[in-house]
Amino acid sequence: MSRNVSVLLKHAVAGLLAFCLIATAISTSALAAGDAKNLVRIQITNKAEADLLPRGLDVPGYKQGEWVDAVVTDAQIQDLIGRGFILQVLSKDVDALLREAQEFYPTWSEFQAQLIDIVTSHPSICTMDTIGTTYEGRPIQVVKLSDNVLLDEAEPEVLYTGLTHAREWPTIVTCMFILDSLTSAYGSDPAVTIQVNSREIYFIPCINPDGYVYSHDVGVDWRKNRRPFPQYGTVGVDLNRNYGGSTDGHPEGEWGTTIGSITHNPNDATYCGPSPFSEAETSAERDFILSRDFCAGITFHTHSELVLWSWGYGYYTPPNNDFVTSLGTGIASLIAQEDYSGTYFPQQSAELYPTTGDATDWGFGTGHYERGADFIFFTIEECQQFQPPTSHLAQVVRENFDGAYYLLQQAGTIRSTLTPRVIPPVIADIGTVPSGEYTVEWTEVNPAANPTRWQVDELTDVSVITDDVEGTADRWEIDGFSVSTVRKHSGSKSFKSSMLDETADVLTSTHAYYVEPDDSLTFWIWYDIEEDWDYGYVEVSLDGRKFDILELYTGASAFWVREAISLEGYVGRSVFFRFRYTTDSYTLEEGMYVDDIYPAVFYNSITTLSSNVLDTHYDITGQTPGTYYYRVRGYNAKWFWCDQSTLEPAIVGGAASGTLAGTVTDSLTGAPLDGVYIEVLDGATPIGSDETVGGAYEITGLTPGTYDVSASSMVHQPKSVTGVVITDGNTTVVDFELVSIYGRVSGTVADSVLHVALSGVSIQLAQGSSVITTSTDSTGYYLLEDVESGSYEFTASLANYHSRFFSSLIVTSGLMLENSFDMMPVAVCGDADASGSVDIDDAVFLITYIFAGGPAPSTSWTGDADCSGEIDIDDVVYLVTYIFAGGLAPCESC
Repeated sequence: MSRNVSVLLKHAVAGLLAFCLIATAISTSALAAGDAKNLVRIQITNKAEADLLPRGLDVPGYKQGEWVDAVVTDAQIQDLIGRGFILQVLSKDVDALLREAQEFYPTWSEFQAQLIDIVTSHPSICTMDTIGTTYEGRPIQVVKLSDNVLLDEAEPEVLYTGLTHAREWPTIVTCMFILDSLTSAYGSDPAVTIQVNSREIYFIPCINPDGYVYSHDVGVDWRKNRRPFPQYGTVGVDLNRNYGGSTDGHPEGEWGTTIGSITHNPNDATYCGPSPFSEAETSAERDFILSRDFCAGITFHTHSELVLWSWGYGYYTPPNNDFVTSLGTGIASLIAQEDYSGTYFPQQSAELYPTTGDATDWGFGTGHYERGADFIFFTIEECQQFQPPTSHLAQVVRENFDGAYYLLQQAGTIRSTLTPRVIPPVIADIGTVPSGEYTVEWTEVNPAANPTRWQVDELTDVSVITDDVEGTADRWEIDGFSVSTVRKHSGSKSFKSSMLDETADVLTSTHAYYVEPDDSLTFWIWYDIEEDWDYGYVEVSLDGRKFDILELYTGASAFWVREAISLEGYVGRSVFFRFRYTTDSYTLEEGMYVDDIYPAVFYNSITTLSSNVLDTHYDITGQTPGTYYYRVRGYNAKWFWCDQSTLEPAIVGGAASGTLAGTVTDSLTGAPLDGVYIEVLDGATPIGSDETVGGAYEITGLTPGTYDVSASSMVHQPKSVTGVVITDGNTTVVDFELVSIYGRVSGTVADSVLHVALSGVSIQLAQGSSVITTSTDSTGYYLLEDVESGSYEFTASLANYHSRFFSSLIVTSGLMLENSFDMMPVAVCGDADASGSVDIDDAVFLITYIFAGGPAPSTSWTGDADCSGEIDIDDVVYLVTYIFAGGLAPCESC
């Protein structure tokens, strides 16, 4: 117990501990079948050795500079030995190891009963709510503990969470023990009463209910949640890899960066999920945290006897490092190890195993950089081993109470000691102003940061282009990417990622782009990325720190792909664009290339109007007509100049505008074309764009003038129209007929004898190893589309017909090549017995068929020599006349 809490509290908590120690055991028959997993201890003395560990390794604990514990299969043991690692097998059956401890932990239903009992037994200081529901329908519950529990008071808020990983059962007991200890001692222990009265304390004892039921109640070793991924045949996401990134702007700290203990492979124990906060559990916790104002918290895990703090993604100094280190060291010093050889070890999370997507980095970074209200969020790795001896469990939870109680005591000093950074203010809408006299006004987001002055910048002479990477790269901040001539979509260059292990390359726009209605981010991308292990990302950010993922890439594109991503969710705000590429320490492919990026923005004039504004407004006078953009940032003595606000435009003198509209069709078929990119250019500068839907486009808000208009498509030749005049209040119509970059081949196929259409004819157009196929329809018609220009071999085949072959068909882009032909049946008219020749035997065959019930001709029309439509004695006469009297050949009169 806490050294500051009376003996009375020790006795008050005995009931809960006893409850946890006598829970009903689950029958071993409920265990899932399958090969037993091993628990091994791998000798690891430094990070270089740790980097050689297999990716996706399930690591429940480690001791810095000594060992790493891992849950592995027999095959993985052999792999580790093959890599040269020295290891000790601690258990040959992890399921059995867990099963031995089952009876000392509550079932899900017992946990629910105990949680409800605590809350209902203390209604004046406890409330319980459900913040989310799991995939399997279980509640994710939060308990609030405070004196005026129904009020939202201005008191320090502290959060304790447990059981993020399914098999870490001691953490649920620890959270319950802390909750029960505080509620039981309230009113009788003065120290505890003071803490409860002056704090708002929240508990989420079980982040992962489905995982707990599967691991504990069913009795299976399990780490992740239980959401299924049928497309992969897998189940579960590692929830502590599924939170958002560090939000400090560093690419290594972003969700999904594959440096360290994280994978994108759904089969692995550390699978980070398809996207940040993709899981019900993490998104529920995120929303709850963002609804509160936490200053401190602990998320409990097992095992290693460590107290950890940010950053977890890499060896970078976090904000307020001295304070956080001191606080974490204080917590660790109060938690005795299981063997009482010392206390828990305090350290930065990244010391051995850097990772991304964990709860503490997201909570810490979001609090400091996004909310301007520091949230010091610790991870405590309880226990000395994978599953503590049951005789040690009471000691583990009691000792961890000491650390948790110390944080509760210190919570009141966090906000009074730490000065928050100034969060970017929100500029009021300026819009269109009739004259050059107006005011830029803004609202503080976090007044507690105590900004002493503000800086106002004016940005003008904006240039927005499609960046083909042929000029200077001043529109981009390049970190890991480079300008390459190896591949390109247009011109001779493109941006390319590096080919390095454990990298986090980024290409970030230098200036923010103000998003207008109907804007899209467009670019061309070519990629070859190790599938399901390495990833490429396209991202957008309002502040250059917290990035939203627009698209992800893995695998191989095989060719250049044009992307057009709507920016609808960012209209009226300015954004930074970023391309990110991350790799792990294993297989490297060629990477990703990006070219022809729009919009690539640059402001040729950025003027600081004042860096000493003491109020939250700034007056503009004497402004000439035009468009101006403004941004504001704040200053305080602790963090100096902080991040810029988003841009706010001012259109001075009103704005005359016109509209450009039209349709785009295929020059050959006349069909309307979707996805054609229409761009209005003032010289080389794009001033408006749209993509066709149903063949139509419309671009509004164009300043009157004379412009060039271009239309481009992936499968059509680009086309431009010059001298297009836009007038105020009017719509100028420009229609395009685009010529396909491909040709077409079509025609009809008929029977050469009966002259009827042939359906189902197999058509094949070949050029080397490239083959295009189709078949004729019921009318004998076929069409081959999207054929590149060149010379092709053409083959047509159908059962019972002689194949047709054309050795050199010349296909030209934008043109339709007509190639109609007949096919000769394999059978011969008059050859009723299918002997291969027409003779008296065929006449006899027909007589036998007509008068004696003999077999019919195998191909019926061969017996209809006179083309009358039926086989009768006239056909016999026709054949005899042909054979003996020189009459017309069979079917010649058809």
